[in-house]
Amino acid sequence: MFASLLMVPFLTQLDGGRPNLALAPGGAVVSGPRNASGSVGRPPAVNDGEVTDYGPNHGYSWGWFDEPLIVTFPQSTTLNKVDLLLLDVDDRAYDLRLELRVGAAWRLAEERRRAGGWVTFVMEAQECEAVRVVFTGGTLDVRSYHVVELAAYHTPDPGVDSPLKAAWLASQETRARGGLGLLGVEDALEAVFLDPTAFARAKRQTEGERRWIDRDGDRDPDLIVLKDQGAVVVVIDDDDDAPSAVPQPDRDSDCWIVDLDLDGRPDRVFDRFDDDGDGDVDREHHYYLHFGWFGQRPGLVLIWDYNDNNRTWALDRFSYDQGRCQWDCDFGGDEGFSIFVHDPRTEAWEAEWECPFYFYDPDGDGLAEEALRLEGYGRRMQALRYSLDADDDATVGQPYDYDCALVALGPVELPEAWLRSTPLRVGRTGPYLPWQTAREAVQKLPWSRTLLVWDEADCNIDPADGARHERWEGIINAPYAGFPQVGGPACGLLNKRYELDSDNSGELRLYSSPVDGRMHLYGAERGTLWIDADDNRVADRIVEYRDTNADGLFDAWHMDDDADGTPERTFRHPSALGDPGVALRLDWRHVRDAYRPLLERSLQDHAAVAAALDRPLTESPGNGRLEALRWALENRIHRWFESGIAVSRAASDGGRAEGFEHVRDSWERGQFEDALRRMGALTREAGQP
Repeated sequence: MFASLLMVPFLTQLDGGRPNLALAPGGAVVSGPRNASGSVGRPPAVNDGEVTDYGPNHGYSWGWFDEPLIVTFPQSTTLNKVDLLLLDVDDRAYDLRLELRVGAAWRLAEERRRAGGWVTFVMEAQECEAVRVVFTGGTLDVRSYHVVELAAYHTPDPGVDSPLKAAWLASQETRARGGLGLLGVEDALEAVFLDPTAFARAKRQTEGERRWIDRDGDRDPDLIVLKDQGAVVVVIDDDDDAPSAVPQPDRDSDCWIVDLDLDGRPDRVFDRFDDDGDGDVDREHHYYLHFGWFGQRPGLVLIWDYNDNNRTWALDRFSYDQGRCQWDCDFGGDEGFSIFVHDPRTEAWEAEWECPFYFYDPDGDGLAEEALRLEGYGRRMQALRYSLDADDDATVGQPYDYDCALVALGPVELPEAWLRSTPLRVGRTGPYLPWQTAREAVQKLPWSRTLLVWDEADCNIDPADGARHERWEGIINAPYAGFPQVGGPACGLLNKRYELDSDNSGELRLYSSPVDGRMHLYGAERGTLWIDADDNRVADRIVEYRDTNADGLFDAWHMDDDADGTPERTFRHPSALGDPGVALRLDWRHVRDAYRPLLERSLQDHAAVAAALDRPLTESPGNGRLEALRWALENRIHRWFESGIAVSRAASDGGRAEGFEHVRDSWERGQFEDALRRMGALTREAGQP
């Protein structure tokens, strides 16, 4: 038995006794796409030989249409068959062509239109160095493709399904049957779903019609059967409080079993718990069996309402859909969720992907000031994102207003003693990090690299979002200097500041710099700020930061005034740098208490310079968002300086142009008193009062 199990992964690499030539262990190399967010940090998914474990966020590789999928063999190879598994979590399909590289030329092997799921190409045996799949169109709105696996063979019978495809088909059958034994809802299954007569009756019920079933002979409802949004729903009255006269299920302690497509197989189960006995829901378990965003395996989401405001997730026909549901969910205040998938190898619900995702409201105003997201599988975490509303300016009208995020890469192993599991109707979840201790715990882990992203313009939105929603997930980074994007959609680069600590020497800490009135990542070796002052989606200026003496602090600023990649000015070790004080760990109160005065002082200094330029600040700092106000003022001052320099040079007044340059340089260095003194001298020279 043991030996036969060991042979399974080996056999799936063969076709007719011939090896899969595209496998990474055999030396084949993939170029073009990158792994999905749930598989970041793992070998390329597209040639790992795995076709049973994938879903909407893991187990596949994706790329843009102008980034074709290429698999290059270690040496010239003869093949006559290529298998391609396209992501099939929905009915997406693609127009594509398969090409073979012979020498330096790519030759067309076959073209397909509206291909989806498993695609097999059979051809005359040909010798080639690589295969390429070029995607030219598809049914999705975006011009991107999603590939689970590519396999290549030289087989005596290419018309016979490969063991790889057989494994995929077997997983599809298992998926179709569903994990009914995992649910602990046998009463509902026996009484309705597995009884043809009872289920036929349930399907005939009208929308909103309810009937009840007494399973224990006590003459009150144990099961309530209803039709809701076109689905057959059976509710287990776990708290035994449903009235007989008008059987009304509740959402505090009952379990809802939902069949979306009326085929007799439950697709969703919602198990709700009133943990504190106050008559409302405190915890929810959402099981996804079919038509979900977990792909081929049963999925489970644990949701906690720690602030007891009786708001959790909004669903669209018993399903969470990011586009339609996210802005109606409660991801603010003290809330949290963690995702689990059922692993058939261990027969356990293992934490996966966003496991957990927590939100914290340390000042009790009902709004989240901190968002913590771990990404990984089981106890092994690949990434952390820890976001803060550093200036504490979120409002009821704009409940999400994160300013910065620290993103850290693993892998790291969560110590078993830190973890807990939650009982389910059948068994328990796998271990996960609890909400109560997660903030302190993640700062003790040996992360390998850390990235700070700061939203300078107070505009944390997806650049593609026409509605311009401030993101609820926190600040989601774009790729930077070899550091990958973690999650999505990314906030972009423009008007964002990125700082990289390539060895996590700063241990997730921040420090204040009086030079620019900002908080920086302690231990960062480099940083970049892209400035788009006129919001035309093109960088106007770039500031580069460097730590030249490896003391964990930036001491060199490189100013690229035309964003051409070449700095026009550099200043090092400015006197305003001074002593940054204690590097702060990630505690929202400490960060807020350090940042708010720094921000307010910075705004006052800029306002004084603006007034000296005869461009006084017309908006009270108390009437607007401080970060957005500072950002606008900084850009206006810089524009005024550049204008003064240009006008003076045009008038052949080199001395005045140099004077403006000196004032600008002092201002950029944080030497505001010197800037004001020099500005006064320029004003007196010009004969102005």
